[in-house]
Amino acid sequence: MSVYLILLNVGLSTEALEKDGARQTKWDAFSQFAKRVAENKNVWKAGLAIVVAGTTFKVTYFNFSRGVLVDHMEKRHLQATEHLKDARKFGQTMAKDREARLPPLTPEQREQMQEYLKLLKQTQPDVYPKESGRWE
Repeated sequence: MSVYLILLNVGLSTEALEKDGARQTKWDAFSQFAKRVAENKNVWKAGLAIVVAGTTFKVTYFNFSRGVLVDHMEKRHLQATEHLKDARKFGQTMAKDREARLPPLTPEQREQMQEYLKLLKQTQPDVYPKESGRWE
């Protein structure tokens, strides 16, 4: 009580005393936390070891699984590319074979074909967007 009265006489307000008390309380809380950490060093070390081991495992597993996935996708891409090349080659061969077996069109048939294609362009502009003038 006497310290309080002396500080009031010196000119410190009660607000300054309350702020100082709050600082002291915060310092006490930190001090107690530091004391408890020091008492439980082995527990903190074990916790840190678990966190480090878990992080190491996650990073290692991620890198391993990523490598497996990338290798698998590369194999699938190569197989798909090879299959596409074979399919295109087969399609070209079949188209040549089909053209070779068909008799040539007569001029009348050619004219009918052109009329049919013109009719398709008009009735189905989604199928022939450039030719129908839709995109222009």
